[in-house]
Amino acid sequence: MSRPSVGRSPGPSREGDVIGVLTNTKQLQQILVDEVQLSQIIDGILSIDQSSARSFLGRTTLSAYRKVHNLVSSALDRISTSPEFREGLLSDLSKALILVKYQSAREQISQSIARCIESIIKVVGDAMRGYASEIRGGGKGDWEKVKKFAKNARTLIDSLAVIAYEYL
Repeated sequence: MSRPSVGRSPGPSREGDVIGVLTNTKQLQQILVDEVQLSQIIDGILSIDQSSARSFLGRTTLSAYRKVHNLVSSALDRISTSPEFREGLLSDLSKALILVKYQSAREQISQSIARCIESIIKVVGDAMRGYASEIRGGGKGDWEKVKKFAKNARTLIDSLAVIAYEYL
């Protein structure tokens, strides 16, 4: 049985596919609210071939990736479990983004993986800022949707960690 397609490919099975999907914020927004698409993307990431995985990871060090993963996943966990919006949660995402850019600038994580994680952080941050703007404007907002973005983003980040731990 073949895997249903997402976009033009059956899922990111090559480095370019992974980067293309995970750096396209419009597509990423859709993936983070649609668990079927999320599952297909994760299946593709987890089935990436060794050569593509090594190219995607470049000269990433396991220690640097672990630092990035821990900070990003902790921030996403705090968002997905928070009963309400708190501005400190945006600060957590900003700190995570700073670490990703810092590790990338030091060439401790590859540009490819950095761009993917940056896009994931951006999509969740945009959802949070949109929610905050709605609330400030007197609207209701949908905090549950933001929490779902964060929960699904965490799952996506974890799939990247599998690749990192398998091939670094």
